[in-house]
Amino acid sequence: MKALGVGEPIPEQWRGAVQRGFEGAYLEAVKDDGFYALLCLPNISGKEKETLKTTKINVRIVENDGMLLTLIRFGSTPLIFELNFDPTLYPDQRAIELLDFSDLLQIVGIDTKDLTIQALRVVTIPRRLIDEWRKSWTGAMTEKYFSERYSTWLNQLYQQWSTLQLWDRAIPIGRLGEQ
Repeated sequence: MKALGVGEPIPEQWRGAVQRGFEGAYLEAVKDDGFYALLCLPNISGKEKETLKTTKINVRIVENDGMLLTLIRFGSTPLIFELNFDPTLYPDQRAIELLDFSDLLQIVGIDTKDLTIQALRVVTIPRRLIDEWRKSWTGAMTEKYFSERYSTWLNQLYQQWSTLQLWDRAIPIGRLGEQ
């Protein structure tokens, strides 16, 4: 992937997933590169940009029967993002392979008003989170109908609880940028 720059348009490969006006997040596994958290906000404010670039990032997980939802929160701010991830969408197993050579996550703050990059930050992924991802994703790759089951599980979570309620129920894992 080409180098990313603040103020530049998002790469073409993300334009299918990141739509104008979208608010939320995507976790991407880029082959031979690493993990990217695409954090999408419409009309991102100066304060939000600063928060994405500098505030400590807490990590929690919701786990059930091999399925995993990662949540990140910037300090005690209302900026909480759900990083759902289905490794079976990458049949080349790149997500699991990336865990073997990189413990970095690139945070990309995207303004979905104009699809431009407004904040960049690279952080380390806590070892405990890497272990949880590996356990869940390895199991997922052996399950024939994982995608359907994962999608159903996520929909049930989202119907039952708000993002803040999920955060409150989730298991603390550590902080991005700290081991």
